[in-house]
Amino acid sequence: MQLRITINLDNAAFKGGGVEEVERLLADIATRIPDPLDQTGGALNLTDCNGNHVGTAEIRRGAVDPGELPPVPAGFPVQPLKHGESAEHEAQCGACGRRWDDGKPTAWTPAPAGRCPFEYFH
Repeated sequence: MQLRITINLDNAAFKGGGVEEVERLLADIATRIPDPLDQTGGALNLTDCNGNHVGTAEIRRGAVDPGELPPVPAGFPVQPLKHGESAEHEAQCGACGRRWDDGKPTAWTPAPAGRCPFEYFH
């Protein structure tokens, strides 16, 4: 079992050091994870002191191997960014690791509340 925490440190809440904000987020995670740990209900969304989505925390069994994830169909309206490709509004799923351009409006993006548009392919 793993506790995977992904926190994007590239915003105003982490300027000037940011240690206090990381400490606050970790304390928040500690109060929200289930006890017993295997009773997880999915990823927890993490928000900074300004209310911005900055990441996720999730308890998972075993390791997620990106090679084991089913492919995103070619006709799906959102496509993952390829290795080395970047986007102005790049977002990344903390569970599957896929990245996408969240600035391209589709029925799936921008992704609400930091959700992954590829959840059906996890």
